Amino acid sequence: MKPLLWFLILASASPLVLGAEALTVVSDRLMAPVVADWLKNADLEAEHRTTNALTAVQHLIQGRADVIAVGRPLSEGERRQIRPPGRIRSLPVGIDAVAIYVPRRSPLRELTLAQLARWFGIRPCHRQRAGAPAATVPVRFGLSPVTAGHYHFVRQVLCDAPLRPEVIRLNSDREVIAAVARRQGAIGFASAAFAGEPGIRAVALKRRHKNRPYLPSRRHLESGRYPLTHFLYLHRIAANPRAAELARFALSARGQALLGRRFVALPEPLRHRAQQTLVR
Repeated sequence: MKPLLWFLILASASPLVLGAEALTVVSDRLMAPVVADWLKNADLEAEHRTTNALTAVQHLIQGRADVIAVGRPLSEGERRQIRPPGRIRSLPVGIDAVAIYVPRRSPLRELTLAQLARWFGIRPCHRQRAGAPAATVPVRFGLSPVTAGHYHFVRQVLCDAPLRPEVIRLNSDREVIAAVARRQGAIGFASAAFAGEPGIRAVALKRRHKNRPYLPSRRHLESGRYPLTHFLYLHRIAANPRAAELARFALSARGQALLGRRFVALPEPLRHRAQQTLVR
């Protein structure tokens, strides 16, 4: 058989023969296990790197990632750095929340957002009576600014004000969980995905004193009743077909079932709406 004919057959069978670049996916540490499952089950060849949320976003801005999987949206400032404008598509693929954790034997059961802000923020934020939920101020643990959890906490609880200097900042959710479990009288915030870990317990939150408190349970995250509920995202380069293929699998029934092992899958109306954004 002529060499040219062999080349045409092989090229049609595998796009890699043509030198097409493999998909580069960067995920934050929280979403890394889910992304690994997606790539394996979708049979997608990709270079998968794990880092923190802030670094993942920088990889996308600098063109070093085709897709990033992080637990937060892109800020307006981050979007303005992306050139050319409009080349990035953002897609919600699941639900998580910032949970407030205390040691399992702690008597603290519920807090308002104002009470939480009083302990963690440098200035009052929510216009409501903060009260005093405990006689002593607890040892406070929080996530560092490189994480998605920090992003959501300072926006939803502190109205973009910084954390108090006394808050001990850690670089991963698991570190916060371990620190709270070891220290009686401690409190900390981390992903709701760790609510079942031994030694800790989630605190119910309510927006105001008159409201009903909600725990970060699957049911309350699906309904949005828990105050610190948020989406998980895929941010991808719009023109990359392999990035779109990963997004389609993430929103498929199988992809959502894999995500649901760790987080909360999108309710069907939201999943359908997200799938519609992939149709061109």
